[in-house]
Amino acid sequence: MGDVFEALDALDEIVPVDRDRIVLAGFSMGGAGAWGIGARRVDRFCAVHGGAGFVDTARFMGMSPDDVPPWESRAWLLTDTPPVARNLLNVPVIAYSGENDRQRAASEIMVATLAAEGREIPHVIGAGMEHRYDDPSRKAIAGFLAPAVAAGRPRSPDTVHWAGTTLADGGAWWIEPLGLGEHCAPARIDATRDREASRVVVATKNVTAVRIGDLPGRFGIEIDGTL
Repeated sequence: MGDVFEALDALDEIVPVDRDRIVLAGFSMGGAGAWGIGARRVDRFCAVHGGAGFVDTARFMGMSPDDVPPWESRAWLLTDTPPVARNLLNVPVIAYSGENDRQRAASEIMVATLAAEGREIPHVIGAGMEHRYDDPSRKAIAGFLAPAVAAGRPRSPDTVHWAGTTLADGGAWWIEPLGLGEHCAPARIDATRDREASRVVVATKNVTAVRIGDLPGRFGIEIDGTL
């Protein structure tokens, strides 16, 4: 993950990069990276696009949950994307698959995972394609991403969704977990800032401490129903 941002910093020294208009996109192994890095560092990008790749280790390897030792499945929570996919609710997201690609499963997993989180994302399917794009699909994806690039990434959205499995996942925008009830386990924060009412409402799961920043003035804060 760090290599991506180091490369971006290096590029910025040669060609100025508009950090508010970066789309993280990738295909195949790059698709796995786009899903994984995009979900864990969502506030760095204006949109995320993944094609093929892999997002779930057990399903990628064709393993039954009964064949995976508990310690190993717990470790995969640190690298797999579905446990942190809720972060992608914060920005526009689009998936791609070749119709006949064996790796179509990765995008289908992400579509289903985000649907369970309440977001229906577009899934472009290249007719007759195996492990590659076709021109109509490229155009459709570019058309979807263009408004996100024009708008730029959110600087400080009033609603932030965060999901992680460790404090190393960091936070997003003005929300940061500072303590977890259990590490290597799913955790989440959903926060809404009402500027007119000067109030922030936060709901958490498996989070014992949270930092709330970027409040312009005095705000009332409600966390899990407690003021």
